[in-house]
Amino acid sequence: MTDFIDSLKIAALEFRLNIPREFSRTRGGLSIPSLLGFPYWQGMASISPSYHADAAYEVDLMRLERPGQVFEVYDARFNGPRADPGGVELGSASPVLAGVSSNNQSIQISGLPSGYVISPGDYVGWQNADGTRALHRALQGATASGGGITPAFAVEGLVRPGTATGAAITLVRPTCRAIITEASYGRGRPLITDGASFNWQQTNT
Repeated sequence: MTDFIDSLKIAALEFRLNIPREFSRTRGGLSIPSLLGFPYWQGMASISPSYHADAAYEVDLMRLERPGQVFEVYDARFNGPRADPGGVELGSASPVLAGVSSNNQSIQISGLPSGYVISPGDYVGWQNADGTRALHRALQGATASGGGITPAFAVEGLVRPGTATGAAITLVRPTCRAIITEASYGRGRPLITDGASFNWQQTNT
């Protein structure tokens, strides 16, 4: 289902990082947050009204609601890095993950064109050796050196411990694997179906 999102006419999209946490309150009234697990991406999509004959997405939604079915999703609001929409400047370069900080909060990328710019908010993705997908968002800007390597820059979403360097980096529409948690097929009106939507969340399967 790699082309599922591209096949849809999306009217509204939510794409956000869920950070599992809880708050403990001290006697003095201070709230102390604690992390309960690794952050994961989740969101929703509303599908534009369509003629009944064009509502073939219903079949895909039915299939994806089955346990074990996954699809790939990306943030359709962005078509690549802010400074290089569509990856024109990236061209035929083959960037790779060059380093991960000891606190799993920063990464380095090599194999970029000289002077290539990563901007805050850009998505960065790669596939791990075990087949799982990593998807992160830059918290800091970084510019590649003449040798095509960035300084370490912080990303949102903790990098999983044990992540190996050398993975191919995707900067244009990087995806994560997801499952549908709830879906509505919409309402039939004269000529059109409207109100279709679904909620999704990241999975590592």
